[in-house]
Parts: sequence; structure tokens; C-alpha cells
Amino acid sequence: MHIKHFNKLFLLFMGILSFSFSKAQDKKNRKEIQINSMSSVYVVAPTTEEEGKMLGEYLEQVGFFDTQKARGVQLEKKKEIFIVSFIVEADKPYLKQHPEIRENFTSKATELSQNAFKGKPVKVELINGGFTVL
Repeated sequence: MHIKHFNKLFLLFMGILSFSFSKAQDKKNRKEIQINSMSSVYVVAPTTEEEGKMLGEYLEQVGFFDTQKARGVQLEKKKEIFIVSFIVEADKPYLKQHPEIRENFTSKATELSQNAFKGKPVKVELINGGFTVL
């Protein structure tokens, strides 16, 4: 089952780096897809709402999206590559001091590809509440 593969350490970091939706600033043409009462996927065209829902449902299934903390992910598609950007409360210096945090996220690209996007290529990034890549 997919849940077994989802690293507990990853979920721990997610709790530490949860996103406060009140800080989000919409600078692109983003559509918010509410997955549950606390979690959203922001899709950027040409990404479809259906693709955003697939990602959100998978993240909910593995326990990343829950109803305990507000969490957000942005989903973009450039050519045939899905870019999954996890919104975190961290800055570049903190991430530089703690490279294991970035690694825990980026190491999920293959898993996301296989389980949310039917094997299509995925790149994982970290962004802040203003949707700026960290």
C-alpha cells in the first residue's frame, strides 16, 4: 500500500513546516482546489483541476493533507513535467542549514509520479507562502 512508502520523517517535517494560508498571495492565475477543511492544491494553467484533485486525493490518502494543520501545494505543468511545489514556513537560510528537509520533499518525486500522475515526470520544489521558490 502507498501509505507504507510515505516516510514518517517526511510527515514530521510537514508538521513543522505547515503552511498558513493567510500568508498566500496570488500572483499568478491560480485556482484553489479545496481538498478538505484545511488543505488546498493551487493549480496554475495549463494544469487542470482534475490533475490538482488527483494530487490532492493522493496527499490526503497518505496523510499529508489532514484536518489538523493548514497545508498547501501548488501544481504547475511545464511541457510534460508536473512541478509540485510544497508551501513551507521556512526561508532559504534555514533550508540551507537543514538540507535534509529539502531532500525529504524532493525524494518524493518518483512516488508522486507513480501514484498521482500515472508515471509522468514530476519535479518537487519548496515555496513560501508568497509562492516564491526557495
